[in-house]
Amino acid sequence: MAQRKRKRCRNCPDEPEPIKVVPIPRVGAADHGAQLWQQAMFTCQSVIEMMYGYTLTGVAGDQTAQLRRLSERLNQVLQNCEKRHADSSTT
Repeated sequence: MAQRKRKRCRNCPDEPEPIKVVPIPRVGAADHGAQLWQQAMFTCQSVIEMMYGYTLTGVAGDQTAQLRRLSERLNQVLQNCEKRHADSSTT
């Protein structure tokens, strides 16, 4: 069975543009970790501010139980960070 060529649309360029590959700069593990934490903190802060706005404007729904679980988990993260920082500062 012969393959038919698809008719090109009038908006298609004559030659497809080559894909540019942009190399990811190599960073050290500490730099990468700092970037991950910065991204997580920015995202978390944004979401918390959004939820705070919901409470001010009276968005319907009672999420108290989920917020308490979230708060407990965040406290666990904080405790882990404090423990890790204390362990690394004593060595």
